[in-house]
Amino acid sequence: MSAHHYTNSTVATAEVAVNAGTCLEDANEEDNVFASIGQAVSEGLITDATVIDAVSRLFLVRMRLGEFDPPEMNPYTKLKVEDYVQSEAHRQLSLEAAMASAVLMKNDMTMGMTLPITTPVNSACVVGPFINDPSLYFGDYSPTLMVS
Repeated sequence: MSAHHYTNSTVATAEVAVNAGTCLEDANEEDNVFASIGQAVSEGLITDATVIDAVSRLFLVRMRLGEFDPPEMNPYTKLKVEDYVQSEAHRQLSLEAAMASAVLMKNDMTMGMTLPITTPVNSACVVGPFINDPSLYFGDYSPTLMVS
């Protein structure tokens, strides 16, 4: 909300977001806009019907996915996470994909200049804020890195 400067308060942001059809927020404790929905409803900025519609859509999806079914009825409860998440086969496949997708460009002067390097070099320096912390590339929806 504050970084985009679209509204000037969490209540105003909740009003705009919910009335536009947003029904789920990936919030942190600092900028939890949806915590202001109650106040927006009290102030008449969002109707009860709009909130009920948003919540209904969320719970319909969760019900269709079987989230509220007894565990014995859910076929996914029989799967072992360790067979799929970070399994040795998947880690090996990921390593092979990473190795196969790396690109090394050659600065071949006979073919025209590929890179902006005009003289031969024996080494290169890689700098930047992510150089020592690859977890910064993962984002909010990525699994925890498991190093073995």
